[in-house]
Amino acid sequence: MPTPEQGEDLYDYKDRVEEQFKDIELPPEMQGELFNVMSTDEFGSYLHKRYGWIINESVTYHIWRN
Repeated sequence: MPTPEQGEDLYDYKDRVEEQFKDIELPPEMQGELFNVMSTDEFGSYLHKRYGWIINESVTYHIWRN
C-alpha cells in the first residue's frame, strides 16, 4: 500500500490505493472498485488501527441559492 502524503485528502489516497491494486483479482462478490465493500469512515478507522495514522475529519457546509 502506498504511503500517504502528510495532510493528503483521504479520498485522493483511496484513489491511489485503488490504482495500485487495480490489477489484482478479487473474489466474485468483491468485483468492481476496491472500496465498494468499505466506507471512507471504515477505511480511516482501519488505517488508524493498522498503522496508527491520524485521520482528521473536516466538514464544510455550502449554501446554494435558487
